[in-house]
Amino acid sequence: MVLAQLLIRKKTKFVLWRPRFTDPQPALFIGKHVPNCKDFENFTTHLLQPSSQFPDLWEIEASDCGLTDGQVYCYWFKVCNGNEPPPRTEQVLYVTDPLAYSIDRNISAPVPSEANGILSQPASLILYKGGELLPTDYTGLSVNLESNAYLANLKPNNSTVIYELPTRWVKKGSDINYIGKTVGVGSFKDCLALLDKSITAPSFPDLDEINEKSAHLLELGANVLELLPPEDSSQVREWGYGTANYFAPDFDLGRPDNEDQSTAVNDLSTLIQKCHRNGIRFYLDAVMAFSFDNPQFYVNFPDFFTNVTVFGGKHPCYELPPPSKPPQI
Repeated sequence: MVLAQLLIRKKTKFVLWRPRFTDPQPALFIGKHVPNCKDFENFTTHLLQPSSQFPDLWEIEASDCGLTDGQVYCYWFKVCNGNEPPPRTEQVLYVTDPLAYSIDRNISAPVPSEANGILSQPASLILYKGGELLPTDYTGLSVNLESNAYLANLKPNNSTVIYELPTRWVKKGSDINYIGKTVGVGSFKDCLALLDKSITAPSFPDLDEINEKSAHLLELGANVLELLPPEDSSQVREWGYGTANYFAPDFDLGRPDNEDQSTAVNDLSTLIQKCHRNGIRFYLDAVMAFSFDNPQFYVNFPDFFTNVTVFGGKHPCYELPPPSKPPQI
C-alpha cells in the first residue's frame, strides 16, 4: 500500500484533500502577507491538479506559484461549497487550508467574484524558504526545534505529574460567556512565565505566582504541562473544544493582552522547548469529535462530520439523528 503522507507532501506542495465538488476546479489563492490586509489586488490564483496516485488529493508545487524566497504568504483554497444544501447553487468561497500550520484571524478572505461567491474564512500563513513551505507566524521566523537530546531525560509515562492549564479560563475579563461569568485568555507567553523566573507574564503583571521571581510550575514538581486545547478556534472565550484548525496553534493564545498581531507558532515552539529543557513533557489536549467553523465543513461536510457544527437538528447534507441534548462544552 502506498501512503499519501500529507505532511511530507506539504513541505513542497499546497495540498487539499478530498474536496466534495471539483467542478469548478479547486484552486490556490495566494499573496504576500501584510498585517491586517484588506487589499487582494496582487493575489494570484493557481489551479490545483489531481494527484496521479490519489484521486482524492489535489495539489500544486510551491515552486510553480511564483513565490519569493524568504517571504511569508497568506493563502486560501478556492472551492465549491461542499456544505450547501439542495437545491445547490454552486456557491464559491475561499477556505482556510484544513492542514494549515498558522492562522491569521486579522485577515478574512474576500468574497469571490463569481455570482454565487460567499464570504469565508481567515487566512492560512506559510513561509516559503529554500524551496520549502515552513511553519511561521507573521514575523517570518521559521520554527527552530532543538535536537531530541532533552527527550531522553523526561520521566516515563508511569511517573507523570500533570499540570493541566485551561488557558482560555484563567482570569476575569471583559466578555460575558454563555454561563454568565467573565473570563479571559492566557497566552503561550504567560505559560512560559511559569517556567522561567526572568520572564514577566504579559497578561498577568500582578499575579504573584508568576511574577515574584518564581517559576511556579517548576516549584510544584509537575513534570507534564497539558494545555487544554491549544489548537486554533474562533471561540475566543470558551473552553476550547470548538476547534477550527487542528494543525495550527490558537491565534489568540499567541497575542497577549494589548497586542494585535499573533506570534502563536513561535511562542508555542518556545514553550515546548522550555518544557523539555526542564524535564517536563508537553501534552496536547484535543477532542477530534467536536469542531466549530472548521474548513472541512465547507470542503467536504459529509465525510468530515463533527458534532458541534450541527448539534440540535438534522443537517440537510448528511441525515443524522440529532443528539438528545447539545454537547456541553
